[in-house]
Amino acid sequence: MNELERTALNEILRTVTYIAEKLDELDARFSQSEEVKAKASSAS
Repeated sequence: MNELERTALNEILRTVTYIAEKLDELDARFSQSEEVKAKASSAS
């Protein structure tokens, strides 16, 4: 594998990792939102 291929794969991996981290953040926010809605509906 030459240097250009290695660099390209590293960039792809970095991008995929970044996207996965952002999806995890969104999932955590969504889960918190769902918990708040559930608590609010059970309180009323």
